[in-house]
Amino acid sequence: MVDQISRETLQEKVYNSIKESIVTNDLLPEEVLSIDSLSKELGVSPTPVREALTRLSTQGLVENSRNKKAKVASIERDDVRQTYEVRKLLEPYACRLAVENLEEGSDIERELIDLKGKIEVLQRELEESEFTENGYSDYFQVDFRLGEYIEGIIGATLLGSILKLIGEHSERLRYFAEATGDEGVQEILQDNNEEHLGIINALLDRDPDAAESRVAEHLDHAEERTIAAIEAV
Repeated sequence: MVDQISRETLQEKVYNSIKESIVTNDLLPEEVLSIDSLSKELGVSPTPVREALTRLSTQGLVENSRNKKAKVASIERDDVRQTYEVRKLLEPYACRLAVENLEEGSDIERELIDLKGKIEVLQRELEESEFTENGYSDYFQVDFRLGEYIEGIIGATLLGSILKLIGEHSERLRYFAEATGDEGVQEILQDNNEEHLGIINALLDRDPDAAESRVAEHLDHAEERTIAAIEAV
């Protein structure tokens, strides 16, 4: 039993490591994935790597090329459209539910207040041209945490599971659009931060209508930015 648990833990670590590299664009779209190379890099046998790639293929992050070699899934305009269509259907409703279920004085409410403070600091750094590489990492962490808090308020539901899955695809698109862009990055980050502040304020004000509209507006802008980034490549 102990050996089995250890093996399952190893499989999960390999899967998470490769998935993170894909989501953050360390492994770029259409890059060929060599099982032997990945196993050597991760210091494991080929088996957990092969299993991880199979699992990632079911999630649309890995695909097989014509020569049957695995590669990182491409990012096309239709992929962006479909991802954001799903998000725009689900996330405004999810944010409304989050407003209705956010408890006064809860840990998540305190964390949202803390997150709001971090965003305001990032905004000041951007406005004063003091934004560093660490700040860029903090920006992505803030973005990720906001989604996590909304999922946490909703709880372990089917909606929460779907949001988590689509969130992984969205995070990959976001990294591609923003982390690999050469022009207008500072302005994009400022706009995103303002939109995130609007969502958090709506949550803290317990305003479901404002929460819905803020999320919908944010998703519209994010889709436009992502498509523009893809077409510029």
